[in-house]
Amino acid sequence: MAKYSMSIQLLYNDEQNVILARLTGPLVDQTIQDVCVTLEQFVDAHPKCQGILDFTGVTDVNLSAMIITEKAQNKPIFRGEQRVIVAPTDLLYAMSRMFQLVQDSSDSGEHTEVVHTMQEAYDILGISRDDFASVT
Repeated sequence: MAKYSMSIQLLYNDEQNVILARLTGPLVDQTIQDVCVTLEQFVDAHPKCQGILDFTGVTDVNLSAMIITEKAQNKPIFRGEQRVIVAPTDLLYAMSRMFQLVQDSSDSGEHTEVVHTMQEAYDILGISRDDFASVT
């Protein structure tokens, strides 16, 4: 198995019940697996939590279409709650939209918003300020 050096930082806004997963470094299939497991554990302990997945710090992308499709067809992590993917580059935006379209066509009834900036994510979730603390 190839090594990768992606950093996953979890930040939480307790007042507005929003988890922010900030990824930094190269984005590969294993990163997606790892961030999903991490978020599932957090959401299990904090039900009704909204989420932001921030790809702003991604430096390289090597994702398979299979992992995107698989995750889009799985049971959503944020069941019934709003979630937003921040994808600032054309490639990340296109891959995130692929996830969104596959999820929208599934039977889950769930929808993920895809935006270019954190401000757009904050606007969608109704967050008035960037008041996130690191999750330890």
